[in-house]
Amino acid sequence: MSLHGTVFGDDGSVIAGATVFARPCGIADSVAYGNASDGNGRYQLQLPACDSLRLSVTYIGYERHEELLTNLAENAEHDIVLNRSTVELGEVTVERDNTVIKEDVLQFYPDRKQAQASSNATELLDHLMIPNINIDRSSWKVSTATGEDVAILIDGREASADELNTLRPKDVLRVEYVSRPAGRYSDRAAYVNYILKKYEYGGYVYARADQSFICNSGEYLLSTKVNHGKWTYQIDVSDWLFNSEQEGVKKEWFSLMNDNSDFYDLRRETVMGNDRRYNTFTGAASVTYSDSTNYFYANANFRTQNTAIYDEWGNITYVPSKGLDSRYTSGKSGIINMPTLKAKYEKKLPRNQILTVEGSFNYTFGDNDNNYDETGDNPYSYVKNGDINNFSYNVNGTYLLPLKKGNALNLILSTQGATTKIDYTGTYPEEQKMSGFFVIAGAYYMHRFNDKWRLNVGGYGALTNYDTGINTKTELMPVTMAALSYNINKTNILQAYCNIGIFSQGGYRNDIIQPIDGLMYNMGNPDIKNGYDISAQLSYTGILGNLSLMPYIQYQSSSNALPYAWIPGKNAIYQTQVNSGTFNRAILGIAPKLNLFGNRLSLSGTFLVAHENKSRLYSRTLYPYSGSLQAYLYVGNFSFFASYRTYSKHMTNYGTYDNRSFDDWWLEATYSNANLSVKAGVRNLFEKKHIHTWVDAPYYASDDRYTMTDFSQRVYVTLTYTLDFGRQIKHSGPQSSSGLINTQMM
Repeated sequence: MSLHGTVFGDDGSVIAGATVFARPCGIADSVAYGNASDGNGRYQLQLPACDSLRLSVTYIGYERHEELLTNLAENAEHDIVLNRSTVELGEVTVERDNTVIKEDVLQFYPDRKQAQASSNATELLDHLMIPNINIDRSSWKVSTATGEDVAILIDGREASADELNTLRPKDVLRVEYVSRPAGRYSDRAAYVNYILKKYEYGGYVYARADQSFICNSGEYLLSTKVNHGKWTYQIDVSDWLFNSEQEGVKKEWFSLMNDNSDFYDLRRETVMGNDRRYNTFTGAASVTYSDSTNYFYANANFRTQNTAIYDEWGNITYVPSKGLDSRYTSGKSGIINMPTLKAKYEKKLPRNQILTVEGSFNYTFGDNDNNYDETGDNPYSYVKNGDINNFSYNVNGTYLLPLKKGNALNLILSTQGATTKIDYTGTYPEEQKMSGFFVIAGAYYMHRFNDKWRLNVGGYGALTNYDTGINTKTELMPVTMAALSYNINKTNILQAYCNIGIFSQGGYRNDIIQPIDGLMYNMGNPDIKNGYDISAQLSYTGILGNLSLMPYIQYQSSSNALPYAWIPGKNAIYQTQVNSGTFNRAILGIAPKLNLFGNRLSLSGTFLVAHENKSRLYSRTLYPYSGSLQAYLYVGNFSFFASYRTYSKHMTNYGTYDNRSFDDWWLEATYSNANLSVKAGVRNLFEKKHIHTWVDAPYYASDDRYTMTDFSQRVYVTLTYTLDFGRQIKHSGPQSSSGLINTQMM
């Protein structure tokens, strides 16, 4: 049999001259077979037939690497990552269970079993069990345990969900995780950066089919990637189908006054349900060029989405009336088309300076049709069809200047904007126009005091202008941040973070009033607000043998308005968040991780409690408790996954009580080898809602209670197949944005 692969350093570079020894297991008087990696870092060993062997790799300046390989194919490929054994330039490096800590950058190296058992790159992230990272396996959305946004990067470039979906797990060399980053992503709670293996020639064809049986939903993907010298080409096509059905009951009580000024009770019960059907087709093509000083990436993407084939129905019964009083049906449908262009250019200048420019341009067009029809005692119907056109852009530029003693300065200039027009026809014809732009200029400085202490300071100024037809606003918001990191020792990091924003917001607001006669009136009001936003976090990251811990305390406070009053919508609609009053939130959480039996069993969890309140007539507690437990077990070519998640949401408002609980069970089994992966699983989701709204006024009273128990089950099978041809590792050229300083200041 033959064993071959590539020896990498922990910075992604290949290592020539590493000594590789393998000793077969289960063979009497077996000897060690050795060889050295060539100039490309490649090694090859000819061995007697065996199912398992012990591998030992050494190289000057690196730690000895030893591992047990099992269930070997006759022609097996296995890449090796060596970790440096010395401390240089203030870097603290430690390796435990494929985890490396360099200052406040956590690096995770996936092993062969984790890569083979993953159907996509986000699932690989789930196998790595990064502390404080939460992955919703139903949508593959990545967030922190507290629900905050996480930036997802591929080789230092922010990637879309489609790109991540087509990224083959086997191509991932390592994953970098930074909590509370400086620089371009300082507005994110964290970022995850996939560093890919560099191939020079060859390619692969990658196919995946994910089919759910109960509601006939699924995703089907075909991707091909070819490397030729300094160029990489990739083409992807995918189709996504989603179906769901829901039912619920809503009970209401009203105390009304009749024409004789007498009160009477009216009770209403609505049995309602809905059917949803979505279908999305996506095609994409990308090209990458990389040499010793240049990196270029371009991607063209076209998506067609049946956005909302949504049918809702309801039976309404009134008491004291008897029988069925009315029935309503509501439907939505439409097709949205979204062509997108993305590009990035990175130039390495003298003295390791790096200049980066990247941008994306999106045009959205299509239609969105709505209809409503109610029969019975109160017949009513309407039709509203919308023709949507939207153009948006996002352009960013950064300049990284390394300084003496490992310090660095990062300058940022960013702008984004959008213009949207929606023409509605039907019962209520109207035209909506929305436009706006967002400009950010900032600077960040990283200073190393010594091998243990490091400080990130910086800030940016943000100018926002938007016009939604109802609101016209201009906002100026300077933001400052500071993050202090202390390496207690080689395996423990203490990090304190503080972000302060002060904003001034002015504009003109049109309050639209629709009286009973149906006529529309506009009442113009000036709208000027000044406020602040402060967020702080204290966290500890530690590796104690096989146990990793990340406890943290988080606090946020703001006045007058939430920090980002306008956010360009990703598709066609703008989202506005303008709230008067004050806002305070405190969160206490912990994210443990435990590896056992040589990483064959991995356990992780997240547990948090939070308190949140606002000053506008109500206070609320958000997520009184939230927790999750999950486990991965690896046995030969099989892997098994189990998870349980729960949370409870409780809110009290002036006239509203909202209590919800959520329980999610998930079981999954996977068989995988070098080319094929077969996955089968079941998910059971329980959700309970109890919403109580009441009004007690001199001439009107109401009591509205809405209780629903929702159970959904997903049974699915996922097939993944990869065909490689002629792949060779690249041994020259930079790894975009993978240096430690660039990672910290990204």
